[in-house]
Amino acid sequence: MNAKGPLMNTMKSAPIACTLSAIDFKERLQCCSFLQFQIDRTSIHIELTIIAQTEAENDAWALFAHLTLR
Repeated sequence: MNAKGPLMNTMKSAPIACTLSAIDFKERLQCCSFLQFQIDRTSIHIELTIIAQTEAENDAWALFAHLTLR
């Protein structure tokens, strides 16, 4: 955890490219419309911030628990 919140577990290898079709991507966006995503890039890292509406906070924690270190 850092000052901003939990950190993503990067021990597993990530896919090189997105394998979602445009239709799958659209469906996922509709599914997660209660979330906002912000990506910040520097020369040494990429930081993804996921923001959930207050009433969806518990659901968001459950959804992304596998990506955080606690």
